[in-house]
Amino acid sequence: MGCNRRSGGRAVVKLPCLFQGRVLRQALRALFSRPFTTRFPAEPYEPVDRFRGRPRFDAGECIGCGACAQVCPSKCIYLEDDPEAVPPLRRLVHRVDECIWCGQCERYCPTAGIRLTNEYDCSVFSRGQLDHRIEKELVICEVCSAVIAPLDQLRWLVKKLGP
Repeated sequence: MGCNRRSGGRAVVKLPCLFQGRVLRQALRALFSRPFTTRFPAEPYEPVDRFRGRPRFDAGECIGCGACAQVCPSKCIYLEDDPEAVPPLRRLVHRVDECIWCGQCERYCPTAGIRLTNEYDCSVFSRGQLDHRIEKELVICEVCSAVIAPLDQLRWLVKKLGP
């Protein structure tokens, strides 16, 4: 790679003729072939059947047990207990912007209270719009004021185990 006097003393890199022909052939082939990408967002993209998309809580099915928060590797699901509220509440908060969509929450939920959907577009103006919250009423011990469990979880256990 020597200097060329006509280029003002700059180094000129010369490519082998074989490589130049291959690059030119690939460029022409790409120019006249179909595009590899979709026209998103003009045309909606249909993901495959087993696509793991954005998780969705179902407040009716969720019992507030917190199994999803315990198995979440990115810790995007967390519990907030508020025993001083009237009635006492447990908030399950899911931060979709921190979620890695691994599916562990869906796998370990005992009641199908959280499901992975086919949604993949999380475009919002504020990160707070992606948060999803569920509130469940808590049962508090009358003696020591400790949190026992959410009321829905106790009802689910009675239904599952019998009276």
